[in-house]
Amino acid sequence: MRSFRPLRSCLPALALLTAGFLIGPAALSACGGDSSGGTPGNDDGGGNGGDSGHDAWADGGLDGSQSEPPDGARDAGGDTGTGGGCQADIQNDSKNCGACGHDCLGAKCTAAACEPQRISDAVGPTASADAVVVDDTSVYWLSLTTVSGKTTSVVRAGPKGGGTSRIVGTADAGERWFYTDLVLFNGTLYTGIEDAFGLRSVPAAGGAVTHVLDAASSPLSPYHFIDVGFGYFYVADACSIFDVPLPKGAAGSIQRGTCGAQNQGGLAIDATTGAHVYMTFDRNTIWKVTTANTDPNTNTQIIQASNDGPLVTDATRVYWTSPAGVQAMPISGGSATILAARPGKPAQQMRVDAQGVYWRAESGIVEAQFGKAPLVLYPSVSSGLAVDRSYVYYTTNGAVWRIAK
Repeated sequence: MRSFRPLRSCLPALALLTAGFLIGPAALSACGGDSSGGTPGNDDGGGNGGDSGHDAWADGGLDGSQSEPPDGARDAGGDTGTGGGCQADIQNDSKNCGACGHDCLGAKCTAAACEPQRISDAVGPTASADAVVVDDTSVYWLSLTTVSGKTTSVVRAGPKGGGTSRIVGTADAGERWFYTDLVLFNGTLYTGIEDAFGLRSVPAAGGAVTHVLDAASSPLSPYHFIDVGFGYFYVADACSIFDVPLPKGAAGSIQRGTCGAQNQGGLAIDATTGAHVYMTFDRNTIWKVTTANTDPNTNTQIIQASNDGPLVTDATRVYWTSPAGVQAMPISGGSATILAARPGKPAQQMRVDAQGVYWRAESGIVEAQFGKAPLVLYPSVSSGLAVDRSYVYYTTNGAVWRIAK
């Protein structure tokens, strides 16, 4: 198992971050919540590797009863210097890495960043790792294998602390599952097909793959995003939002946009009731769609006209990123509030839990805990993003890694 040291190139980014906005209680109050981060809408500890919403809670394995931050969380000072919060060398102190109170949980601190820990094994010549989700004990990720001489997608699972992995589901020979799409909900993993635009599910404990929606009956176009909850598999493609009843069924259109525009940057279910689905359209407009109303002429409200990527929800708010920063708006309605600066390039994935907001971009993985300055956790390109109470999980170089929050 090799050791991976973050690049020292993160230092300019860290300096930029610490000059940014804080996510303060006052800002959260304006968003319709408090600094606790709300309560999750699901109870299964599942998650989504795509840009979805309610599953951002589930990625963390939160069950509604967990409201306290982990022992390794930064203190209220969140100090990124040597005064105020602590007197520590934040460049090298593993108990105060990059910020006072940021504990690397046993890993080394190098150049103000905790060193990642590889937790997956490499299996076979086509071993890879893309989308990733976690529950209380295991990490799950999309990978590849060879079936009948054809490169084929699989879902692998392994212990969250590292160890031998196992295959829990295998696609039909030659079928490739969309590398950003993986949702864990109520003990079942859901994903989409990369080229044929069908939908699949498999028990997280392992078992047969269910064809939720086959390509022959699928109305989907490329570049889709998925979320699961309240009895439906929701899919957004370049034109529309569809709902597919579980465990399988025909796709019904609940919103149809203008084909030919850029694909949406995200899809998220209202985490509490499932009454609405949020999506970004043409990467700049956020739509709020009423799921019970299938008339696309009356079921959609535009709630934001400035957005450049994914979005997520928790029990009280919807979050997104824009050039102005990380923003939030109450699910019940109201004005958007800027919670934090968004340094670097646009976000590609987002997650939220009771501690804060996390996002992945080409410039690295950033966390912005509520009431703290944003902090670069990992300063390089990665794929996949999941969180639990103590770690952020991601994939790169064909492996799954975790890094202390």
